[in-house]
Amino acid sequence: MSNKPTLDNLGPAARKRALAQIGELEPKRSKVKGKGNPAHWQGKEPAFQKAVEQWLDAMGYAKRRKRDIIGTRGKGGRNGWQIHIQRAQGNPLFLDILLLAHDGRWLEIEIKTAKGVVSEIQGLLLGDKEPCRSLDEVQRVVWEWPK
Repeated sequence: MSNKPTLDNLGPAARKRALAQIGELEPKRSKVKGKGNPAHWQGKEPAFQKAVEQWLDAMGYAKRRKRDIIGTRGKGGRNGWQIHIQRAQGNPLFLDILLLAHDGRWLEIEIKTAKGVVSEIQGLLLGDKEPCRSLDEVQRVVWEWPK
């Protein structure tokens, strides 16, 4: 028999402290992810952004990147340009999507997944508007944008 201290031969208080320190007293609770509003985008934000960009492209908003500028001879899509702001967290000057109409009007759209949180800066830029949390909401905002 060994004289080494083990969990089994510690006193109750010492045993409780030791078990708490090694995380065995209470098993870790598994995080059950709620789905939130089922009408909101449930996937990751990059997939949501891609779906928005594809829809905007189909609606006649060309992406404003070098190859599209050259390809359209600077004219853009039939309704204008779309600009996806990359790494918007590091650049708080714009929301996620910027639409530029041919007549000089512009529209900024912030997109968030079901669980996405609006930062303080984004909240200031949004004002009384809400971020779009589904492709349907993006479509509504674009359709309601005054022409």
